[in-house]
Amino acid sequence: GRDFGLLLPDCVLIGDKPSDILAGHRAGLGTTLLYRPAGAPSAGEHGLEAAPTAEIGSLADAIAWL
Repeated sequence: GRDFGLLLPDCVLIGDKPSDILAGHRAGLGTTLLYRPAGAPSAGEHGLEAAPTAEIGSLADAIAWL
């Protein structure tokens, strides 16, 4: 992030896998959103090492959340 002048705590990651959320946490990102379409397992059901900031069902949900 430093190469691009990004403040990682101010950045957002949208991922669809538990490994995406974990990578966001390890990178120091301030917000991680787990894309979970209807019927998909929730974060708790995934057994995530790192919990997402929120779960979203669509890109529109992500925009509304932000």
